[in-house]
Amino acid sequence: AGGIRAQYRITMILVPIAAIGIALAYQSVVDRKRWWLAALFTALCVVENFESLGTVDRIYVEQHVASIVQKVDPSSKAFFLVGTNKDVRWVADDAAWVTLATGIPTINGRYGNFPSGYDLKEYAYGMYNDKNLSRKEAKLNMEEALQCWLDTHGIKREDVQCIEYETLEKITLKPYRND
Repeated sequence: AGGIRAQYRITMILVPIAAIGIALAYQSVVDRKRWWLAALFTALCVVENFESLGTVDRIYVEQHVASIVQKVDPSSKAFFLVGTNKDVRWVADDAAWVTLATGIPTINGRYGNFPSGYDLKEYAYGMYNDKNLSRKEAKLNMEEALQCWLDTHGIKREDVQCIEYETLEKITLKPYRND
C-alpha cells in the first residue's frame, strides 16, 4: 500500500510540472510564429478531451456480490471462490468484495498473486472449462491442490469454504459523460 501511495504522490507532483512544460512549449511555438504547429498542438488537445473512460453499473455489480455473500457460511474461517463458467476475469475482484462485505478472509482475493506451486489459480479461474476433464475430476484436482496449500499453512479443510459460482459473463463498460 505504501508503494501505491508513493507512486500516486510522485505522479501528483509531476502533473503540474508537465502542464507548465507543455504550456511553455506551446508559448514557444506561438512566439516563433509556427502557426501550423500551434494549430496541430491545439487540435491534439481538443481531440484528447473526447477520450472517455468507461464505468460499470454499480448496482448490477453490488447485486452480483450480494448473491455470492449469501453463499458464504458465517461460521467458516475463510473461503475460496471458484468460477464455473468461461469469463472468469472478475473472480479475484469478487473474492475481495465478498471479503469486505462479510469480514471473512479469502484465499483468492486481489492481493497480489495466488499461492505459488499449488495450481489454485487454474481452478479459481475456470479450470473446469480449460481442461478436458470431467467436472468431478476437476473438482478432485482442485480439492487436492487446496488441501496441499492448507496443509502447508496448518489450516484445517473444514475451516475453509469452497464456493463454486457463476461469474459475471460480461460487464459492459458504459461511457462516462459528465453532462
